Amino acid sequence: MKDRLSYANVMATIAVFVALGGSAVAAKVLLPKNSVTSKSVKDGSLKGKDLANGTITGDKVANNTLSAANINQATLSLPCPSGTTKAAGICFESTEQASQGLSGAMTICGQANRFLPTVAELRTLHLQAGFSVNGEQASDLGQDTSHSGLGADSGLSVSNDTSFARPFRCAVVPG
Repeated sequence: MKDRLSYANVMATIAVFVALGGSAVAAKVLLPKNSVTSKSVKDGSLKGKDLANGTITGDKVANNTLSAANINQATLSLPCPSGTTKAAGICFESTEQASQGLSGAMTICGQANRFLPTVAELRTLHLQAGFSVNGEQASDLGQDTSHSGLGADSGLSVSNDTSFARPFRCAVVPG
């Protein structure tokens, strides 16, 4: 075989490159931006990897088209309502409300479709989000479930007097 290039070899090499890269170039040149519509796409031909992140959001998904099997629970993060802070999967009001007895605090939270957190939930808010919750009303006060494990590190001062008015904050499940 000869070691020099011939016209035929050069043209064959160019033809291979045109064939391999030509369709991508042709698509870029011949298809205007945003010209491929849903009518142009065969049903079932698009996969998740074909779409850029964030291009399909909740408002673009038809009602009743997703089931639990379509949702990756590990990536699901529901937002908290405005004015609340998330700790341990619960949304706590960011500011405490005016003092109430246990019954009054529970009624106010219930009227807002929220709940009065337990001592343990308030402790979590203190430990995870750094909130001072000392002396706040909690739904399980008065049940004497022995809160002695909530030492000084918890930021909680516990009393079982349910009639004593104390500040409180309501909580709600995210969503």
